[in-house]
Amino acid sequence: MKKICIFHFSPLELYPPVMNMIMYLDKHLPENYSIRVYSSYSKNKTKLFNTSGKRTRIYRYGKYQAKQSAAARYKLYISYNIRSFLNAWWWGQDSVLYYETFSALPPFYLKKLKPATRLFIHYHEYVAPTEYDAIAMLKKIHRVEKRMYNQATWISHTNEQRLKLFMRDVGIDRTDELQVLPNFPPGEWRKDVVKEKMSNPIKIIYVGSIGLESLYIKEFAQWVEQQQGKVTWDVYSQQDTTELKVFLSGIDSRYIQVLGFVPYYDMPELLRKYDLGVILYKGLSENTVYSAPNKLFEYLTCGLDVWIPKEHLGALSYVQTNSYPKVVAISFSDLGGLDLCRLVSREQLPYVPSSYYYEEEYYRLKDLLL
Repeated sequence: MKKICIFHFSPLELYPPVMNMIMYLDKHLPENYSIRVYSSYSKNKTKLFNTSGKRTRIYRYGKYQAKQSAAARYKLYISYNIRSFLNAWWWGQDSVLYYETFSALPPFYLKKLKPATRLFIHYHEYVAPTEYDAIAMLKKIHRVEKRMYNQATWISHTNEQRLKLFMRDVGIDRTDELQVLPNFPPGEWRKDVVKEKMSNPIKIIYVGSIGLESLYIKEFAQWVEQQQGKVTWDVYSQQDTTELKVFLSGIDSRYIQVLGFVPYYDMPELLRKYDLGVILYKGLSENTVYSAPNKLFEYLTCGLDVWIPKEHLGALSYVQTNSYPKVVAISFSDLGGLDLCRLVSREQLPYVPSSYYYEEEYYRLKDLLL
């Protein structure tokens, strides 16, 4: 039996790409492969991710919360590291895949004790050196994980720009071990619905985290209200939306709804009810500037047009307006001059479905694991 360990310190439910990878490996690895996943509990235990297959077991050590004391966070992290390491060491791993720096310590010691262990590393986000330096524990762990880079079989980021920043920061050149692994949704999400015209009013959706200062939420909300019913906007988030609701109350919002959390694999059914998906992150860091967010591809797969901020350089290569669903780069800081009718028009445009699915990418990592 070949044994693969996957380490993902943060709750799986908050990171669709790792859930997709686990589902893919569970489905496509041969019968003589077995997988153990080590993560933590999300605050909502009733909606835990799991696979339908028998080859994968998920272990959760501790309850992760975005807002908790430093002492509680250290306790959780120490517990996670010790318990996940001991479980994996007792089981006897052949390959290890870890996500993000916070998950690096158990793989480091497993590799040290069993040098034949094959090591795979993936980063959801790009973290700049100054950001590592700002968190003492993260800085120490990163110093340790850098000692593993020259022993890794695979190191990946979500796009070429982030990978180049990573290479610059850690001082390594292009090698066969460095890869790009985009955040695409499952191919089974595709369901061709040729919709030549949008609804009236146009139904807009945003799914993701909430931050009145880090996202163009205020600007977009005010624009929606100014359209006087030409558009409606629904916001879905797993985070506390109290601040957003207070803001909307202050502008006497009539066309915006703030709704709750939707499990990831229920997302296609929800998205297909809308016409347009928006991505609202401001370019406040290199990580954001060079991002091509999950939601861009999830919106597209379900047939929605997508509006992205112009400063998202990592997503600009996906802009296309000669077919639909469209991807349009918008200046969210200056929405006054938008020609809504022109932007949403699909007149004389062909329908071209999205071709961005994880099955077209994940096979490369799977083949190396084999």
